[in-house]
Amino acid sequence: MHEGIQVSDPETFLGHDDPAVRGALDLVLHEIASIHTSELSTWLGSMHTWSQEWRRRGDISDYTLWLTPEVAGELGERLREVINDYQDRVPADADDAASVRLHLHAFPREGGQRRAAREEGARDGESAGDDDTAQERGTVRDDEEEAT
Repeated sequence: MHEGIQVSDPETFLGHDDPAVRGALDLVLHEIASIHTSELSTWLGSMHTWSQEWRRRGDISDYTLWLTPEVAGELGERLREVINDYQDRVPADADDAASVRLHLHAFPREGGQRRAAREEGARDGESAGDDDTAQERGTVRDDEEEAT
């Protein structure tokens, strides 16, 4: 049984001299994303066949955090530690046990660095009225609306 995959440092492959190696990693990562999408779609389509307790315990969440690369790495490590603590906690033949897939995706989004730079500039007294800043305000507003 497939227990999971972890690609926490793709830099080894992304920096490889051979473009075929870089392309292979790109293919694998996109395949993983497709599998995650398929698994989530299967859950949504079959949710009604599971017990009410399992339906209540299923989780589809997302969060937006402002992190540095170092803090993002720390968060990933801590989450993996928590997941590892649960790895063998329930035997496969336990009553009401089910194989549960947990997908964790953590990645920076476009615009985040520009917003941080704009906010830093505003603190330093620079004008925040150019077109890029107005566009970023729209992105920020969209993010805030998504969070509600």
